[in-house]
This record gives sequence, structure tokens and C-alpha cells, in this order.
Amino acid sequence: MLNLYKEQYILLNIAHQIVGYNSTVSIPSHLIEREFNITNLLIPIIIISFSLITLAKYRNTRIIIILSKLFLSSKNLEYILKEELRINSISSVALVINYIIVLNACLFLSFYHFFHFTTITSILFSIASSFGLIAIQIIGLWIVGFISGETKSVTVPITETVILYESFGILLFFIALCWMLNPQFSFLFLKLFLVVILVEMIVRFSKCVLSVLRRGVVWYYIILYLCTLEILPLVVVYFYFKSNFMY
Repeated sequence: MLNLYKEQYILLNIAHQIVGYNSTVSIPSHLIEREFNITNLLIPIIIISFSLITLAKYRNTRIIIILSKLFLSSKNLEYILKEELRINSISSVALVINYIIVLNACLFLSFYHFFHFTTITSILFSIASSFGLIAIQIIGLWIVGFISGETKSVTVPITETVILYESFGILLFFIALCWMLNPQFSFLFLKLFLVVILVEMIVRFSKCVLSVLRRGVVWYYIILYLCTLEILPLVVVYFYFKSNFMY
């Protein structure tokens, strides 16, 4: 028993030397919930995104040059996709998956910081928004081609859309990475993200319209498609968020 008291006395002296005799150590009466750090959630996503871009570059060392060439001009599209960048190649698939991942990451950060959603709600909204946007752009074109019987005419716009996903996915990776590391500038990164998405939509619209007009599709079919399957859903989503989450 005496030895036990001596050990306690020694430990007490060591504690006093560390924190001081006049220091007080407060012991909480209940467990305190640790603050959740979204960086811990996004780091694996960014690592996966970087790995996909690296894989695409490893499988096709000229993929950045090819995508830049296709972004600036769609001439010889079929030849380039046949000889230099197959749409079903590992490089293309990896970049498309990367686009989906980083788009979800940017949408998650938007909902979390701008709308102040909870983590789970932000994840659910980001997944629904990203797949909804892709469905409108890809499946919408396919539906129009199936109904009108012009499936060959919508093949090129769908291909152009996929190529833009590959290109803009690399840009969104850097936005998501910088946004994750600098959450205090969330409003600035949100504006940058929206500008990138808007530019993507404008470029996609221009390329798709030119491609179908070259194939002799009547212009009012394009207007009808845009109003019913692309613009209208986005307007509905905008007013939904404006009436429920924007104050």
C-alpha cells in the first residue's frame, strides 16, 4: 500500500511539473461530439480522381493534346476517335468517371458551404444533381433520336458531349482540389465552378447544334428539344431551390 502511495505521489509531481501547480485541468461532464471535417471525406475522392487522370495519361500519352484539339475544332472527329482516342478506350472511360467524381465533389461543396446542408443531405443532393444533369444531356439526346428516328443524327452530339466531359473533368479536378484546401474562399470557388459549367453548356450547345445542322436537321426541332428536355428541367430546379433554400 505504501508503494502505491509513493507511485501516485511521483505521478502527481510529474503532472505538476508539466502543467504547473496553479493550472487547472477541466474534465467535461459529458462526451462532446467531435466536429466533422469534410476534408477527410474529400481527400480519398481527390486521390481517386488524380489516379484516374494519371491512368488516362499513362494509357494515352497524347490524350491532353487530343482533347485540346477536339475542344477547339471538331474537324476530322471520326478519324481522331478511330485512330487516336477511341471513345470506349480505358483512357476515355477513366476521364468520364473522373468527370462524374469531381462534379459530385464540387456539387457537394456547393450544397455544404452555400446552402449549409448537412453532410448526408449534401451527398444525396450532389449525386442526384450530377446524374440528373448527365441524364438530361445524354439520355435526352438519345430519346429525341429514338422518337424522331434520327438516331444517327444524335450520335455525334452524344460523342461531343462525352468528349467535353473528359476535357472539363480535368479542369473540375483542380477546382475541387483548391476548393477543398481553401474552404474560406467557398463563394469564390462556387462562382468559378458555375462559370465552368456554364461555359461547358455553351460549348456543348454550339458543337451539337452545328453537328446536327450539317446533317440537315430542321432548326425548329433543335429549339423544341432545348425548351422541353434541357432548359425546362433546369428552370424547374432553379425555382425549386430559390423557393426552398435561397433566402
